[in-house]
Amino acid sequence: MKKKSRPAAVKKNTAPVKYRISHFSITPAVKPVTVSRSRPVQITVQVETQEALRADYYFYMRQITREKILPAVRIFYYPGSRIVNGRSQIQFNFSGSLLYNGKRLPAGAWLLSCDVIFKNENNHTLGKSTMSWGGRSQSVLPEDLIYIK
Repeated sequence: MKKKSRPAAVKKNTAPVKYRISHFSITPAVKPVTVSRSRPVQITVQVETQEALRADYYFYMRQITREKILPAVRIFYYPGSRIVNGRSQIQFNFSGSLLYNGKRLPAGAWLLSCDVIFKNENNHTLGKSTMSWGGRSQSVLPEDLIYIK
């Protein structure tokens, strides 16, 4: 008589998704990412939530040099994106000249990060999620950088 095998106990994360960035991509997905005016890339961010109704997207770039990491520069802000069925997504093209003050970013290696602030119908902040391109929080590898020409 053959004994039935029982599946090993699997722990599943059954906690509800409160606020998170579920997708952060750059197209074309060739690493390292190089951008110029003649070669822009498309940046896509998707979020998931079960409570919030709106999301404000903030995109920042930090220049990485051999000596130090320079302060962040806000390159794009998209306020009040509606969340439908627990999801929201935005896309925009980036060519290195998309600064909020109209100036062009200098050539070099840059780290892209995104902050998403989740809000309710009264515009009160419920939570925040942050992610850097490449998804690593402790270390930055050369393929995680965006190179502006």
